[in-house]
Parts: sequence; structure tokens; C-alpha cells
Amino acid sequence: MDGIFGIAKRHLETVRPMPADMKGFWDAFLPIQGLYLTLCTVLERYTALVFGPKLEPGKRLSRLQGDSATTAAVARADPPPIEVRDSRDPRKRARAPGQSSIGAWYQVRSNLSHRGKAAFTDFELVERSIVGLHDTLRHLLASQLPLTDTGQRSFAGEDRMLRATYWQSRGAERV
Repeated sequence: MDGIFGIAKRHLETVRPMPADMKGFWDAFLPIQGLYLTLCTVLERYTALVFGPKLEPGKRLSRLQGDSATTAAVARADPPPIEVRDSRDPRKRARAPGQSSIGAWYQVRSNLSHRGKAAFTDFELVERSIVGLHDTLRHLLASQLPLTDTGQRSFAGEDRMLRATYWQSRGAERV
């Protein structure tokens, strides 16, 4: 998580939101796609540890989404809002924050491997999803691991969250 945090923080501090002309788009987008897929691997491994590896990933994610610890972690993370559509059926959509946050963030992951990216909007969607999923996972793991108070602050303290960096780098306090 610290490696993901460091790379994401550097990205948010140095890469400006993509201009309409998309100059440099792929140089900026490819690294955050990879970072996001790595973050989703952490999510998938966590669900395998909690619910067992024999249960298929979709069912593990559904269970996690309905879990009270997850709901509390999403609330504490206070993630940037996203709305994502299923690339296979654009009528289906999910949003974060809220009850479907895990599903929404996982849909972003699933869409990354499909053709027809919306480029400019996908860039912001992936950035926001990195912030939301990262911060939520830190709160969730801190609440589930046997950590001392000092350990919890070290793992999930405000200085280990991406939310403030995201809003600051985008010139806003919070929308």
C-alpha cells in the first residue's frame, strides 16, 4: 500500500488533468492504469483471504460490498465521486461513494481491459478511483488488522490518504 501511495501521490502532484488536445495522454494514462490494476489486485487478494479463494471473485466482491466494515471504510475515506458504466451494457452504471462503491471501482478495473476508452473522461475516472479505492482499503485494512492505535494511525492516518492531495492538486477543497 505504501508503494501505491507514493506513486499515486507523485502522479497527483505532478500530472495536471489532461487538456482537451490530449498531448501526452498515453504517457500519463498508462502508468495510472497499471497502478490501478495493482490496487485492484490488493482488493482481490483481500477478498480471497476474507472469504476464501474458492469463491469466485464477483461473489467475494459482492459480499465485501455488503459488509458493515466496508461501508464504514468508504464513509471514512470520503472518496471523490464517480459514475461508471458497464462497457458491455452502457445502461448499467454504478456510483461511488455509496453502497455500490466496491462494485463501481471494480467496474472501472473491468472497463480498462475493454476497447472504446473515453480517454479524457477515463483519465479522471481512474484518478478518482485510485484515490477512493486506496483510501477505503487503508481504512478497511486498519479496522480489520490487529494493529495498535499507533499502528492504525501509521497505516491509515490522514498523512497516508490520497484524498487531500487529489483535491489540492485539482484546485478544489472538495466537491
